[in-house]
Amino acid sequence: MKSQLSSNRFFRFLSFAIIATIISGFFLDDAEARKRRRRRTKQPKIINEKKLFERIGGRDAIAKSVDEWIRLALADAVISTQLKDLASKPTDLSKARKLLTDEICELADGPCTTNDSEWVTLRTRFKMDEVTTVSFASLLSEALVNRGIGERERNEVIGRLGSIEPLAVSEATGPASERRGGTR
Repeated sequence: MKSQLSSNRFFRFLSFAIIATIISGFFLDDAEARKRRRRRTKQPKIINEKKLFERIGGRDAIAKSVDEWIRLALADAVISTQLKDLASKPTDLSKARKLLTDEICELADGPCTTNDSEWVTLRTRFKMDEVTTVSFASLLSEALVNRGIGERERNEVIGRLGSIEPLAVSEATGPASERRGGTR
C-alpha cells in the first residue's frame, strides 16, 4: 500500500508539473505575441505613393498646362504688358514654353533636367515685382485647375516653384551655392 501511495503522489506531482509547464508556456507565448503585436502597430505604415510627376499626369499634362499658363498670361492685362516682348518673338516664346515645361517636370520629380531656372529668368528679364509674380503664379494654378489637376498637386507645384529664388552673384559662385543646391 505504501508503494501505491508513493506512486500516486509521483503521478500527481508529474501531472501537476506537466500542467504547470503547459499553462506557463501558454501565458509566456501569449505575452510575447501581444508584445509583437504592439511593436507592429507602433511602426508607421509605409505608403508607396506615386511621385508628383505621375500624379499630375506626366510630361504631356505638364506641357499642356504650361501652354495654358502662357495663354492665360498673355490674355491677362497686367502680365501681358510685361510679356509683350516675349510674345512678339515666336521662337523665344516656344523656347520659354519648353524650358518652363522642363523646369516644372524637374520640380515634380520627373525625368527632365534643366541647367538654369526659366522661372527666375522670366521674373528677372521682365522685372516682375512681387505682385506680378504672385499673379503669374496664380495663373499657373488656374491653368492646372483647367487641366483637371487636383488641389494637392497644384499646391505642391506652386510651392516648389515659389521656393526658387534668384541668387546674388556672390551666392551663386561660392560655397554658399553648394549648400543651397547650386544655382537653383
